[in-house]
Amino acid sequence: MDVSLPVGAESSSSPRLFVTLIRASFATTIAVLPVFLLGALAVFIRRELGFSETLLGSLVSVWYILSSVTSVWGGRLTERLGAGRAMAVAGMCSIVSLLGIAVVAQAWWHLIPFLLIGSLGNAIAHPTANLSLARDIPVARMGFAFGVKQSAVPLASVLGGFAVPAIGLTLGWRYAFGLAALLAGVFVFSLPKTQRRPPDAPRRPDRTGDIAVAPLVILGLAGGLGTMATNPLAIFYVEGAVAHGFSAALAGSALALGSMTAIVFRVIWGLVADRWSGSRLTLVSLLTATGAVGLVLLGQARSLWMLGLATLLAFAVGWGWAGLFQFAVVKINPAAPAEATGIVMTFMRLGGILGPLTIGALAERTNYGFTWFIGGVILLCSSLMIQVARVTIRRDIRSRAPVAAQGGGVG
Repeated sequence: MDVSLPVGAESSSSPRLFVTLIRASFATTIAVLPVFLLGALAVFIRRELGFSETLLGSLVSVWYILSSVTSVWGGRLTERLGAGRAMAVAGMCSIVSLLGIAVVAQAWWHLIPFLLIGSLGNAIAHPTANLSLARDIPVARMGFAFGVKQSAVPLASVLGGFAVPAIGLTLGWRYAFGLAALLAGVFVFSLPKTQRRPPDAPRRPDRTGDIAVAPLVILGLAGGLGTMATNPLAIFYVEGAVAHGFSAALAGSALALGSMTAIVFRVIWGLVADRWSGSRLTLVSLLTATGAVGLVLLGQARSLWMLGLATLLAFAVGWGWAGLFQFAVVKINPAAPAEATGIVMTFMRLGGILGPLTIGALAERTNYGFTWFIGGVILLCSSLMIQVARVTIRRDIRSRAPVAAQGGGVG
């Protein structure tokens, strides 16, 4: 796979585009498996290693903290090594993390070093996957490509969900981590052995056509709230369903099905993004508002049909907006999309840190009905803040017209 093509270059090699897309998605999936398996199998892991829901949320937050503070380093390492070698490094980190948890962990604090190693792999995997897509995927297919790549996170949740009835209840949770390590090993050894170094990064672009920093900060806060509300879904879904009287096997299967729905709809939203002529931010706002309803219903689900409806809304809609949101940020910042995305992702990663801590603490001190209600309120606030950001962006564009109007409109 040649990563030295210019960004968004058109290519006639459909097989190579397919391979690039699959590798980027699989690299992202492998990178988040340690933390998602921890959440899905927490019922068994907490029982054996002896730790609380609050501590579970803290462990997940530590994962996101390290991924956040090392993301710039991960991007620089990717530029230096090239996408192929950086993917291999990220994969090796995941192997060590998964295998270490499976074999070594005998107390909760044994999880920490292996989660930290996995977090470093996650910090490398995302810029690596993005570099692969940016170099090889044509611009006209970018929305679809990033929709597929964003589906890697719920794909990890699917694997975690199926691991509950298939492995956790039969062989034990350690075997689930061991098999995941084997899967990561197969991926690493399937990567090309040689990789050309990517070209030097371009100089800082002229940002006169982009929106100002203040609207980006508002968008970042909106994205952070959305991430804060939805990231804990994969971590606490099984625990919440079990607390409401559903079996661990049913809860794990429902998590897997919900995550599969999220995968399908993230791709659908990506296809919509490639063809959408209106405001993508308005569409994201509608998705987050509908997803908020799903979270509230999840907290009230006592019957199978209500659990199914809540899961559909929470995962397909409430967890399906991230790729479309990032696409909107790029569209309103055509001159420097990476810099704009970096500003927004700072807040989204902060939401990823605060979300598991908040939801875990609420679940331990109250109940999952109230916990998911608060999650829904947070997601609704995200929806409203996106609309505030959209109004602020319009004002910013009008104040700098006609130059800024050439930047592509309001998301």
